[in-house]
Amino acid sequence: MNGWKCYLDMDGVLDDFVGAACREHVRPCYDKPEHYGIFDMEKIWGITPKAFWSKLDVDAYKFWRRLEKTPEADEIVQLAIDTFGVENVAILTAAAMHPMCAAAKRDWIREYYPQFEKRIIYAQAKGFVGGPKKVLIDDRDRNIEDWEAAGGVGILVPRLWNKEYQYAKHNQTLDMIKAGLDTLEEITNAANGG
Repeated sequence: MNGWKCYLDMDGVLDDFVGAACREHVRPCYDKPEHYGIFDMEKIWGITPKAFWSKLDVDAYKFWRRLEKTPEADEIVQLAIDTFGVENVAILTAAAMHPMCAAAKRDWIREYYPQFEKRIIYAQAKGFVGGPKKVLIDDRDRNIEDWEAAGGVGILVPRLWNKEYQYAKHNQTLDMIKAGLDTLEEITNAANGG
């Protein structure tokens, strides 16, 4: 995709933040249909955001550094590289407020995807990075909405905590991402009059 840039989210896309947070809190993860589509786990559990994060901050570096990869992580990365070229792919992730979070995320990327070590962008408000010919692959509805409002193309990764939860249950995650990437070709062809 000539001139396009791709930004990959980490938490919920490349790493299993949700599973780790649920284990840390010793609580179930999206085990009831009425919880599907709710992004903030603390709302499901009836706790405050402070209570949610304080549990993860006990040893923040260890928590963030030891996150497991999602089952689709390697394939998502490869799809992005194959579509855009490795030099046009970056990691765009929100770092939690604990100062050790960003360092742990950097070290996690260094271990699993060292080709992106010098292309990690930390931003809570991802829409500020969005724009034409920019693609965001993310699991948060609001991030995709903000990105698209900035003129970019958003691809929502189906997860139980977003509006595409019905596809996450049936392991159609990669199919949905591929379909989103296929639309880029249509956009490019339309822009070029073809």
